[in-house]
Amino acid sequence: MKRKDFIFGAFILTLLACGQTTTTQTPPGSDGTPPAKWVIDTTKMNAIHALKDSMMAGIGNLIETGQAHAPIIEGSDKFEFYELNGGRLGLKGTFNSEEAEVRIGTFLLEGKPAFLQFRDFHKIDHPYGKEMFLYFENGEIFYAEEHKVQLEPGQIPAAIQTVPLLASTRTARELTADFTPYFEKTMKAVKPYLSH
Repeated sequence: MKRKDFIFGAFILTLLACGQTTTTQTPPGSDGTPPAKWVIDTTKMNAIHALKDSMMAGIGNLIETGQAHAPIIEGSDKFEFYELNGGRLGLKGTFNSEEAEVRIGTFLLEGKPAFLQFRDFHKIDHPYGKEMFLYFENGEIFYAEEHKVQLEPGQIPAAIQTVPLLASTRTARELTADFTPYFEKTMKAVKPYLSH
């Protein structure tokens, strides 16, 4: 397999792992608070899927023609970005430590997130994997899906794919608290290289 095909394939798997899914509401949190109410707006979600498809085609062209910027390495962290016309930007950040591996991938339009995928794999002290997919309108989350799995000894993080995605029971504020530190680090790392 050619290197560019592998990179493009990895980016697709990371950012487009969520397809059209049937979601259900999960039970309230253990603290007794009611779950967040997320309403599926298929018109908005279809528009975001169309944007993602268009951006993936553009990213594929950048990689194919050798115009993609090389990954930015900072210690054990890696950052990738893909600038496209029309104010579109694809970002990916990978953060590695002894305790966890965290990945964030997002598509931005005019500087605001349109879609974001966040994965958090904890390696020690009751290992687990969790993942969320967030859909945005004007930079605000309008729909969120999540899944989580406790990992048995020796079990790989990909086991999370055996657990169905469900509508999140958490609020936008709670979800944002999870990904914001990583989103901000990724933006800070790539900002000096952006053309605007």
